[in-house]
Amino acid sequence: MAGWFTEPPGQHQQQGTDGSVKRETGDDMKLKPTRALYDYWNRLRGRENAPFRCQIDPADLKVVLPEVFILQADSTSDYRFRIAGTSLCAYFGRELRAENFLEMWTDNEREGIESLLLSVTENAAAAVLGITGSTSDGRTAEFEVLLLPLRLSGHNCTQMIGICTPYKGVYWLGHEPIVSQTIKSLRLIWPDDLPKFDLTEIAHSAKAARPGPLPSAQQRRSQLVVIEGGLADR
Repeated sequence: MAGWFTEPPGQHQQQGTDGSVKRETGDDMKLKPTRALYDYWNRLRGRENAPFRCQIDPADLKVVLPEVFILQADSTSDYRFRIAGTSLCAYFGRELRAENFLEMWTDNEREGIESLLLSVTENAAAAVLGITGSTSDGRTAEFEVLLLPLRLSGHNCTQMIGICTPYKGVYWLGHEPIVSQTIKSLRLIWPDDLPKFDLTEIAHSAKAARPGPLPSAQQRRSQLVVIEGGLADR
């Protein structure tokens, strides 16, 4: 697993807008594995918007590693799994490596997901999704998904590390594969001092504009969407 992270880091360091290191916690995540990955990523990035991929040590993530994945952004419509944990593959009943993340979503949701992924890679936002996965016989399971930007060199974020964690009590996961999923809620956490930006219907809008990054820092100040809640911690 150490072979995952081989690219050399760059030499650039960039302070936050006020010269301080922003130290958010994973309070916006409901599940402990999701919060653990976010807090680890947040510590590694220091004053940067995102850490380098080579900074991540799989040994540090051994508790959550089976649910962790890495996406490679080859284009705005192609986000391939470079790594997919064993539990994650078991949830979906297949090897996910080399599969396009966007192909896992319906046409109605894909445009919103493309815009979300652009916000992660281009604006270094962290994305938290609540999704419902369904089996072919109608069983459902709730998941929390986290996507975090990674840099290979310089300041460009061309990869993402993520985790897909089910809520407790889904005993059949890994035996009956998830064949489709729908989005219940979306949330973006921006790497600046502005308020967090919440979304619930972006992935379902059939009238959305051509896929592109979500609102810039200057455009986010006046926007607010209610976040769902009510699910217990894992």
